[in-house]
Amino acid sequence: MKTQHFIYYLAVVAVLFAACKKDKESEKEQEQEPDIPVVGITLNQTELMLALGDTVTLIAIIEPADATNKNVTWTSSNYAVATVTENGLITALAEGETTITVTTKDGNKTSGCEVTVVKEIIPVIGVTLNQTELMLVPGDTITLIATVEPADATNKTVIWTSNNPAVVTVNETGLVTAMANGNATITAATQNGKFTDNCSVTVDYRTKWMGEWNFTTIDYLHYYSIPADPSSLIIIHDTICFIGTIEKYENDRLKIVFKPNATAPDMEGIYFPLRINGLIYPVVDDLGNFDYSNLKSSHNSFSGEFYFSGFISGNEISIDYSNTGPLGMAAYETHNIHGIKSK
Repeated sequence: MKTQHFIYYLAVVAVLFAACKKDKESEKEQEQEPDIPVVGITLNQTELMLALGDTVTLIAIIEPADATNKNVTWTSSNYAVATVTENGLITALAEGETTITVTTKDGNKTSGCEVTVVKEIIPVIGVTLNQTELMLVPGDTITLIATVEPADATNKTVIWTSNNPAVVTVNETGLVTAMANGNATITAATQNGKFTDNCSVTVDYRTKWMGEWNFTTIDYLHYYSIPADPSSLIIIHDTICFIGTIEKYENDRLKIVFKPNATAPDMEGIYFPLRINGLIYPVVDDLGNFDYSNLKSSHNSFSGEFYFSGFISGNEISIDYSNTGPLGMAAYETHNIHGIKSK
């Protein structure tokens, strides 16, 4: 009888022990953190140019950084050109091209690097742009040319950027497009060696009119030999041809700078009162129209008011202006300037 009781007690203890062990294992499983899956992978380089015999190790960056399974496999699409080890070590064997691919064990995420193997790598030592300053108007386009040195450099790839795309954009071929008034810097950077050169770009609608112009002016002097007698009106006119430049001036203005010539060496003839200081300052809008009235000035013994109107269109300018004031008699002058841009 005692033996039966003893066996019974042993059975109960065994059952209780098994149940307790199962509960502890269940609790341990619940305490373990769930796996964090891989969501992506990238390589530290996506393009490589190697010489025969070169070796380089690619670095695979797994996302997220705390992913549970970070194991990867490496493959080459052309082992005759370049091999890759389980640690991402590439060895260049023969001239040609291959793609090195890394694949995650978790999720089969992939990333690739295009590898070009050449006989010898001739390094880049510099890059130069054909222009370092540009003045454009909105809508203008121009292609910059980057010269990589030496001429037989293995990798002549140039990367183009603009520090202000709202003003100027540039594409992968160096095509510059002016977008709006302002300033920007275009940079050409070599892919191999990271040598750079810059071009400063100013975008201003007035730029299209700046340069050298050929002008013709017809001046009329109206005066009365007998004051207050309309029948005594005398008109004297003169035509002068000269050259000048149109330049930017403050507050969105332009100025015309007249240059002396044989017919008007000092540019101070009576038939040209606007030659005062050699400048006129019409306020010009972006369509080329200007109207600048009641400009007070003086010329020799003449003082009075000047009235301007006119337009600039393409390579042509037309200005009409007149002035009034005492010359010891009732008098006024009218003028017409016509200009053609030459440079």
